[in-house]
Amino acid sequence: MKRDGAGANGTSAAAAKKAKSENFGVGGRPQPTLGAPRSRPVSQTFVTAGSVVVITEVTDVEDPVAAVKELSAKLDRSRGCLLSSSYEYPGRYAQWTLGFANPPICLESWSRKFKVRALNCRGMPFLPVLFDAIAASSAVKDVKMVGADCIEGEVKEPEGFFSEEERSKQPSIFSVIRVVKDVFASDEDPNLGLYGAFGYDLAFQFEKVKLHQKREAEQRDLVLYIPDEL
Repeated sequence: MKRDGAGANGTSAAAAKKAKSENFGVGGRPQPTLGAPRSRPVSQTFVTAGSVVVITEVTDVEDPVAAVKELSAKLDRSRGCLLSSSYEYPGRYAQWTLGFANPPICLESWSRKFKVRALNCRGMPFLPVLFDAIAASSAVKDVKMVGADCIEGEVKEPEGFFSEEERSKQPSIFSVIRVVKDVFASDEDPNLGLYGAFGYDLAFQFEKVKLHQKREAEQRDLVLYIPDEL
């Protein structure tokens, strides 16, 4: 797993000065910030809670502006995401930019159905351990391998009554997310995890609401990636 940093304290002096001058473009529109997340990983090897061996290699980004532009262009033709915060408050918030392209693993859901897919050859080695972990969860059913690169399954309908405090613990797609998270859990690298987008309809997994608008069959409720390079 490769990590690209921007210097020991986030950015070099020259890069920080350049980033500040390019924070806003034409018309004052905010541009991607170039600060790094506060937690900077180190090059190391460790084992996650799910017995996944992770080898991290950290390198510096020589030109943060060019790196962001290059990533942004890649996202026009490949999967991934670009996250950025331009807000800064001493002691609480810091500017940062983080992103990736061509991730190896993807988790998608449609209502209570889900798929975990290897998007390329780098994702294939993770599927056996993910399949075993998901299949062992009491919250899912009909878990199966579809071909060599996809896990399919369905979250069980909740049974019984759940109090307000217990609603989030009933079977839902978040049960699957927790399983995947636990497989890759480690205190060694806080940047290792799931990145993506959550749809509004996920709320209906906790509250039975009559739907008045038609949903397209291919509409996904969430798309999450596990990147191997940030």
